[in-house]
Amino acid sequence: MPKHPLIMMSAHMETVDHLAFVIDWLSAPVDLIDGLAAYGVSGMPAPPHPERSPSGITQHQAAELARQVGLPVVTEMTMLHVDALEGHPGLQTCEYLRVHGREGLLDVLQDEPKRSARLVSAVAWASPTGQVQ
Repeated sequence: MPKHPLIMMSAHMETVDHLAFVIDWLSAPVDLIDGLAAYGVSGMPAPPHPERSPSGITQHQAAELARQVGLPVVTEMTMLHVDALEGHPGLQTCEYLRVHGREGLLDVLQDEPKRSARLVSAVAWASPTGQVQ
């Protein structure tokens, strides 16, 4: 049975590994391509206006990349919203953690009595013909 190519675009290698595990476990006829390894960060279309929802951003990215490369694409985005930081780092979570690390975030929150936060994650799929979910 021929395998169908599928690009997974995520800043988190673990996410690509998790999807690869599911594909293997299901014996699905899918050839998973690590989008960042294949296309680099420059391959990720710029997110639309920052006020858009995580699902809107991932749908936009998946649709644009699928159109550019002519293959189906799955995109994933996870954002951390810390209440004491007025919802930041939000869209910049990946960059913030890359620069400052978890320890840097904890240092900023050191004197905060309340450290509530939430993770918001979104996944989208798009075909090169324009189908998006």
